[in-house]
Amino acid sequence: MKSLLSLLTFLVLGLPIYGQGAYKAWEFEAKEGGEAAIAMIFDDMFESTDISYNSGGFVVTRFGFNGTSPSTHRIIVYGELSSWGYDGRPDPDYEVALALERAGSHVERWTKSETGLILYTGDKDFEEYPYRVMYQMKVSDADLYVEAYTEMMEALEPLRGDRPAHLGSFNGGIENGETHWAYMGYKSWNDYLTIGAQIRASEAYEIFSEKVDGIRTVSKISTEIRLKEYN
Repeated sequence: MKSLLSLLTFLVLGLPIYGQGAYKAWEFEAKEGGEAAIAMIFDDMFESTDISYNSGGFVVTRFGFNGTSPSTHRIIVYGELSSWGYDGRPDPDYEVALALERAGSHVERWTKSETGLILYTGDKDFEEYPYRVMYQMKVSDADLYVEAYTEMMEALEPLRGDRPAHLGSFNGGIENGETHWAYMGYKSWNDYLTIGAQIRASEAYEIFSEKVDGIRTVSKISTEIRLKEYN
């Protein structure tokens, strides 16, 4: 198997530069007790040093409900393609890869890697809403779907309040044909079930469902807990 450093270098060199949000993500199965050790490695490299991010950052999450996948954790690096990385650092992605390599002794196995674009974020963040729900789907009309999703989220603001919602596309690392993903943040599992039910019962969701009927198939819904974010 190619080293994670080689894989990351391939992904970096293969990405075109646009004025566009993008991300890279890795999933892994942590060894028993490995979460705390991995957190210390990332803190040592990215919290105890003076790093100025050009854009974005990265986040570490723990899966809650994840179906039959063996993945226990997920690392997402995100930012603007035109200003990727850290100020004054010639090869910032290598540092992220090095941290992942150092964490390798606490990882049972790396289970998945992917990359893609971020299409919608709104003006809200996950700081107060660490419980994240991810929807993976197949979309046949991307422009229509993004338009319908954006309209729904704007209409839902009185109901969802400051809860964040993100939408993106898969551009590599997907095996089952999914094309898009959506994230929404909640305070907790209870908040997710309560507010989620209210959203599905809303007029905005009904209109959205009618617009995307026939062009969207949701293949998986999973939950994550945001452990730490560096930005």
